[in-house]
Amino acid sequence: MKFEELNIKGLTRSYKVVVAAKDVEDQINAELEGLKTRINLKGFRPGHAPVSLLKKQHGPAVRSQVLEKMVNTAADQVVKDNNIQTADRPSVDLIKYEEGCDLEFQLDIHVLPEITVPDLSKISLERLTAKAGDETVTKVLDGLLAQQKLFEDAPKSRAARKGDAVVIDFLGKIGGKPFEGAEAEDFHLELGSGSFIEGFEDQLTGARAGDQRVVKVTFPENYNIEGAAGKDAEFEVTVKSVRTRKQTKADDEFAKSLGFGDLNELKASISKKIKDDNDGLTRSMIKRRLLDVLAAENVFDVPPGMVEREYQEIWKSIREDLIHSGELSTEKAKKLDQPEDQADREDFKNIAERRVRLGLLLAEIGRANNVIVSQEEVNQQILFEAKRFPGQEQEVFDYYRGNAQAVQSARAPVYEDKVVDLILTAAKVTEKTVTSDQLAKAYEAMEAEDAAEAEDKVEKKPAKKAAAKKAAPKKTAAKKKAAPGAKSKKK
Repeated sequence: MKFEELNIKGLTRSYKVVVAAKDVEDQINAELEGLKTRINLKGFRPGHAPVSLLKKQHGPAVRSQVLEKMVNTAADQVVKDNNIQTADRPSVDLIKYEEGCDLEFQLDIHVLPEITVPDLSKISLERLTAKAGDETVTKVLDGLLAQQKLFEDAPKSRAARKGDAVVIDFLGKIGGKPFEGAEAEDFHLELGSGSFIEGFEDQLTGARAGDQRVVKVTFPENYNIEGAAGKDAEFEVTVKSVRTRKQTKADDEFAKSLGFGDLNELKASISKKIKDDNDGLTRSMIKRRLLDVLAAENVFDVPPGMVEREYQEIWKSIREDLIHSGELSTEKAKKLDQPEDQADREDFKNIAERRVRLGLLLAEIGRANNVIVSQEEVNQQILFEAKRFPGQEQEVFDYYRGNAQAVQSARAPVYEDKVVDLILTAAKVTEKTVTSDQLAKAYEAMEAEDAAEAEDKVEKKPAKKAAAKKAAPKKTAAKKKAAPGAKSKKK
């Protein structure tokens, strides 16, 4: 087997490989000899079938296997002899092969770039941190109090106002006849909540306990009850009681209504939640800024094959979001192996290239600093993933068990976080203490900056394509049935 270097272009090294015809035939004959002991031919005892007959029946398949084996052997030998760090499997281009002639083919080997580990001590970053101060805890507590809508009976002389609740019996009719879902007893309706069809709640303002009223409404054209859409209706309503909002205060009783032992326990829980949220924002922001710095200051060529795979993963995720949101049909999605719009393809390629470059850089920084992820840390990550799916933990564990690629996917974020921590320890990080609100606003500003950049790219595209860049809206698992007389929302 002879190797000849043809050229080096970027991260691709090309070699011409020549395998002597005799070596090919010898290998084929050796495979056929081995086949004799593993196959039975009619009329021959096991292991005694003539090679000529085996060659006639199985020759093409054996030849194909031998050629594949020789190509792989050649690739491994070239990589070993030249001390090459490969980015993926080499590509093969057959130059010449005929039975009885030398085998000639070209190997294009994609290599990993040479990466210089930057001086981590020269990286300067600012880390915003916030503590869960008493003011922030009080603000959250006030929000919880505002959410607790507790009502108590008002005096019978009290006229219902917006913000009050009325307990009513009602019967709805269209054309003098009752219709489906338009009757209820002891229904608790908060006036001004907008939970019933437009105009219904307004006509009960001023009512007192014992009043009987006829409420007239018109159902919208898109109402979800058959026979009611677009129709005029009358509801016979009996007001059984008027209820006013009960004033609540932050005390032990309130805390117990939320499942806590007392007010101090509730405050401690709020404080911990604020701290966890703040820590998460702080981590996200400084990690993002660190990656931006690394991406800007460390530019090198990346293997095109790795970029293509990352690009396909990005497109796969976006395509699934578009299907989920209804912007792209499943049938059409199957035919699209990449975005239709050229500008989208360029954007996603750039994102893929950035991710690959940062991944290679972080991996090299980690290697140079002996960063290791233990099996225990991988197990903890898998456990974390399992907890995200209550009731399906065993299925998650089964997915990772024996699935090397899945285990690697669990290891990757752990390794990345350890490398990021390493860099932040070595870098010059200035701490700045802010309030929780200021931290949240800073994070929102960072997100807005990203959104503005993306929007700027969208505006440069043809208008008809801009919709494809929208974030896919989240779907709820199930829709609640509208209460009788309630508004019908568009799907």
